[in-house]
Amino acid sequence: MRIFPLPIVVASLLVLAACNVGSDDTSTLPTAFVAPPVVTAAPSRGAMLARDLCSGCHGESFSGATVGATSCPSLRALGAYSTTEFADLLRNGVARGGDQVDSFMSLNVEIDDNDIPVLLEYLKRAVAAR
Repeated sequence: MRIFPLPIVVASLLVLAACNVGSDDTSTLPTAFVAPPVVTAAPSRGAMLARDLCSGCHGESFSGATVGATSCPSLRALGAYSTTEFADLLRNGVARGGDQVDSFMSLNVEIDDNDIPVLLEYLKRAVAAR
């Protein structure tokens, strides 16, 4: 009969215990990798505001459009606007530099003060990306 040194026996027992050999319990065994479900991000607040408030007149790409007899310009100029200037444009129909624009926009745009910088930043990025 062969005698195994004690350290080898102890090490073997530890390995077998760690591997859970001989157990019917499979709850501790590794499972196959399951990819998480794909989540589609909801549109940003800026995107929703732009869609609801701007695209109907300025077009889906904000490059300008004609609505009835009114020509609505591209929104590219907004890249130079500050939040205060943009608020003045929306609320009072006054463009950067003091020019009065079509009063239709200032009469028909209802927007919360907190949404003005959100909308402006979105439009700047959207127009620059086109």
